Amino acid sequence: TLSPEKTAEMVQEILKKLQTRGAVTINNTEWNAPTIPKVYVRKGRYEQSKLVFEIANPNGLSTAELTGFIRNSEVATDTRTVDMTLNLSGKSVQNITIPINGPLYDATFELSDGTRKGIDQLYYADGTWSYNVPHLVEEAALKVTPQEAFMPSTDSYVVERNAQLSGKLTEALGNNQVVSLFRSLRAGNTVADFSAYNAIQFTASGSGRIEFSPEKASRAGNEQFRTVFDLTSYPKTYTIRYSQLSNGVGDTFSAEDLRWLSFYVLPATGKGYPQNFDINLKDVKFIANAEPLPKAYKLYPNYPNPFNPTTVIEFNVPQPSDVKIAVYDVLGREVKVLANGQFFPGLHSVVFDATGQPSGVYFYQMSVGRNTLTGKMILTK
Repeated sequence: TLSPEKTAEMVQEILKKLQTRGAVTINNTEWNAPTIPKVYVRKGRYEQSKLVFEIANPNGLSTAELTGFIRNSEVATDTRTVDMTLNLSGKSVQNITIPINGPLYDATFELSDGTRKGIDQLYYADGTWSYNVPHLVEEAALKVTPQEAFMPSTDSYVVERNAQLSGKLTEALGNNQVVSLFRSLRAGNTVADFSAYNAIQFTASGSGRIEFSPEKASRAGNEQFRTVFDLTSYPKTYTIRYSQLSNGVGDTFSAEDLRWLSFYVLPATGKGYPQNFDINLKDVKFIANAEPLPKAYKLYPNYPNPFNPTTVIEFNVPQPSDVKIAVYDVLGREVKVLANGQFFPGLHSVVFDATGQPSGVYFYQMSVGRNTLTGKMILTK
């Protein structure tokens, strides 16, 4: 059995001999041997805002020409042109860094010695933002845009490009029906290792409740880890620590084999149809320095306070729990239930809309079992 290296050497030798002999007749068909590139890419990788190529230069060329096109996003109609002369310094193998100066979705390159003979053609593609909706959804629309400020760093990994999904759900979802916005982390849904980080961070806005799941290749659908958060009408930064993710049976999440980041739209309970939904995601990234969550239940001061007519109430849940968040007036009468159900570990938020309520002092209360936490807020009109 030949090693891959020995096989490659034999193939190169055969091609060289065919090239020197010119046309070859095989089964009465004339075949011209291909022109072997004098310089070619052995392997390459993308490192957020730059491409790194390992270039083989067996002929000791001093320079090579790299030309091509780059797209910033899945839906981009404009392309950026690349036309560079690479300094190879005659080295047989050399790493060359190609600055991209911004996000990259896909790119097509040609590498040659400048004579247009023996061209090495290359193609790179990132993972794709996409969505899944059943026939019950009307007016579904996906919008993908480059980040406004692309800032790669050593302690984070940017999931490039922002995404927005909107539509109208006309009736209740049936079994195995989902509305989701998702991002494959690598082209072809190949596995990626993000175990060097401890959280996923993003800015989101929109309406409704979202179930978030970084999906592992080693787990079936019902075994995936997830958490739930509520969207607000204004952009808010969410930090989902790995420790917050739960699969319901007490397993610990690990990120060595991720394929997708999935955001599932959960229909509002107690409301009729149709229901409009909108999720707007920006600046998604893996981070390595997220601080640990508080290890106790906590109810935070609402903001703004005083308010008119809406305010946000945040609370922390250290473990999967049934939580009720309700608002009361000064007489102790329940004004509105903002949340009542199971919450996964992590920081959550609800919005109190006091439209139709009189000005005055209100109290908001977090109830977990027999334990309660209370805050005070003022509505001014």
